[in-house]
Amino acid sequence: MKKYLVILFLVLAVLPAFCATRFYLPSSGAAEIAPAYGAGWNDTAAADRIRCGKFKKNTLTGNKTAATPLGTNIYVLNRQFISDPIAAQSFAGTTVYGQLKGAYVTRTTNPAVRIYLVNNIGSVIRTPDIYAIANNANTYPQTNALNRYTPASTAIGAVTAESGDRIVIEIGGYKTVNATGSYFQIFGDDNASDLPIEEATNEVSNPWIEFSRDIIFPSVTVID
Repeated sequence: MKKYLVILFLVLAVLPAFCATRFYLPSSGAAEIAPAYGAGWNDTAAADRIRCGKFKKNTLTGNKTAATPLGTNIYVLNRQFISDPIAAQSFAGTTVYGQLKGAYVTRTTNPAVRIYLVNNIGSVIRTPDIYAIANNANTYPQTNALNRYTPASTAIGAVTAESGDRIVIEIGGYKTVNATGSYFQIFGDDNASDLPIEEATNEVSNPWIEFSRDIIFPSVTVID
């Protein structure tokens, strides 16, 4: 029986993955590590770190605001999400996409995102990025938050994770006007439904980031 269990585990470990993996974006929950904020963000003063995962934690849905400083073409980080350790695997042939609501208070702001890998303790940033920092061309509305692609569906190139690496998702805003301002984004996962894939809704639903394949996490086998 023990030999069969081991064989079954090995077979499952090498089978190709076809199902999508959705990460929720909670509003609270301390991250296990604190990697440096990713390159490309011009301002990280408002940023904090939250642990994210495949399952909802029922954290309260609410706004998180970030101030935008003087300067044109400014990327302002709002929140860094960090996953649990994953197994060694390739992301080639995978797409990544997500949905998040937001709005600007003053000064037009676009949603922006960067996704990459770090080693288990966060001291090494893997290259290349899963999704290099970029902004959605569609701005947020003013005051009344609306759903936005964060990011729109994008193919991932030759990115490979080592055993124990973590996925880092950084979400913020992009401002082109040379004036101070602010924007907010809505995080949390205490709703019955998830945001749809579109850019029109103002419904209260869960934001998320999704990969078009199973993200493999380390497995633990129990042999008696």
